[in-house]
Amino acid sequence: MEMQWMDCTFISSAEFFHGPFEVLQDDKVYIQCVNAGKTRAMDTRSRDFIKKYNGQLEVIDAEELGLNKIQDSVVDYFNPVVFYEMGVLYRDQLGAKRGHPTEVRQYMGKVDYSYEPII
Repeated sequence: MEMQWMDCTFISSAEFFHGPFEVLQDDKVYIQCVNAGKTRAMDTRSRDFIKKYNGQLEVIDAEELGLNKIQDSVVDYFNPVVFYEMGVLYRDQLGAKRGHPTEVRQYMGKVDYSYEPII
């Protein structure tokens, strides 16, 4: 959303079944990061729900990337590192494909962010 000025949002699997599943729409694409470790059950549950009611889903599965080879006691620390880096690569490639580099901004670095309360 921030760097590509696209309609998108982040919904974690943990909160998905507390109402956000209502946002599923046929004309939207969803990207799901499925962790290895403690949250995998929630991730696969929400992944399966999206697949059932909306076919436009890209899944990045930590187990397919080999993270399930890491000890259970520490694997949860590695999921976000891998998914963050994949997100960086994805947004950069998306920017290149769309002709909209991530450095293109409307406000960041161009306007003063300081704030004076209006009384």
